Amino acid sequence: MVDRVLYSSVVYPHNYGFIPRTLCDDSDPMDVLVIMQEPVVPGCFLRAKAIGLMPMIDQGEADDKIIAVCADDPEYKHFNDIKELPPHRLAEIRRFFEDWYL
Repeated sequence: MVDRVLYSSVVYPHNYGFIPRTLCDDSDPMDVLVIMQEPVVPGCFLRAKAIGLMPMIDQGEADDKIIAVCADDPEYKHFNDIKELPPHRLAEIRRFFEDWYL
């Protein structure tokens, strides 16, 4: 479920939300960044395929981020591993999380 929008100069590089009925070590649902061609409105559900994990620490607790692709997006649905993403796309995602956690 896509559930939030940032109201600052830092913007999500792709759709960001959580995976319902999951928990991370911080007792929040697992976060997911869904790569797709178009943004969607908060509150909608997407069919997504996990392709990788970005381990993160927030205030001393694990706060890992699932990296996924939209299962229905013709440009991204064929990706099965985060290593298959174009290098610039992976760098964009990594930089976003580095900036966000500063």
